[in-house]
Amino acid sequence: MRPAWVDAVHLGGFVLRVLLKASRTPRCERVLDGMVLVSRAVSWDGGSVVGLLGVVVCAAGPAGGVGELVSLAQGRGWDVQVIATPSALDFIDVEALERQTGNPVRWRYRKPGEPRAPLSDAIIVAPATYNTVNKWAHGISDTYALGVLAEAPGMGTPIVVLPFVNSALAGRHAFKESVSTLRSEGVRFVTGYGERPPRSEGDDRFPWELALREVERAG
Repeated sequence: MRPAWVDAVHLGGFVLRVLLKASRTPRCERVLDGMVLVSRAVSWDGGSVVGLLGVVVCAAGPAGGVGELVSLAQGRGWDVQVIATPSALDFIDVEALERQTGNPVRWRYRKPGEPRAPLSDAIIVAPATYNTVNKWAHGISDTYALGVLAEAPGMGTPIVVLPFVNSALAGRHAFKESVSTLRSEGVRFVTGYGERPPRSEGDDRFPWELALREVERAG
């Protein structure tokens, strides 16, 4: 089913439009001159809906289990959009995630004429790799995922990062500086980074729940 705009209302120079799509929450977007400025989840009966959670997945071992985070978030009322780095595509089951979320897994910039992706109300980056954290902190946006992350702090979007970085890399000055830079812009890191490495070798459990709790506190 293709997206269908079912309502449009002019409000103070803006256009408020509601998008209805199969298997996902109706969405409300505020538009000016064709540019989406705000995107919020809405309900038809006027009730409260949590919103759209963007989940940025990087190429690391826990990425294959991101469906667990999707399930946890959906159980708390979130609509979920998975955004993958190009390398992460080899770690995840794209078709399964698209069935689970009802949304396409986004990993590349849109082509001319393709619809814009809705803006996320909050973002979790998990697992976040050494490469992604350092590129992001230095303003590099050479992938769609990094482009989303580059804009999000400036838009005031709550962002929580759950790193998967070994102790050798976590101890590097470059990584510590990147974490500090992102924190100064309001990005939250979880799992006690700074006291001990975010990842303990030999521990197969990845704390998705911690990231979800933190993003809900941040919002």
